[in-house]
Amino acid sequence: FSDDDDMQSIDLPVQWLWDMVDEFVYQFQDYCRYRTKDLKKRSPVELEVLNSRPQVWDTMQVLGILHKMAKQSEIESILREDKVEPEAHKLAT
Repeated sequence: FSDDDDMQSIDLPVQWLWDMVDEFVYQFQDYCRYRTKDLKKRSPVELEVLNSRPQVWDTMQVLGILHKMAKQSEIESILREDKVEPEAHKLAT
């Protein structure tokens, strides 16, 4: 994501968007599992590499990206409108 105002917007199929977000979250979860699993079995070099790069998959950055995606997609207002008027089909694929 960029804060540039001159970004072009494109419409992507809903399934593509879902798949991209799903994969992003999966990669984050998998890295978190890797980072914390079997620390006693890791070599000192591997531990040093992990400790020297705390910004990789930083939880606050990931949450910020997900929040920004939700805000830019305006999904919250779409869901509110759909709750009030379910027949409007704004969530149709």
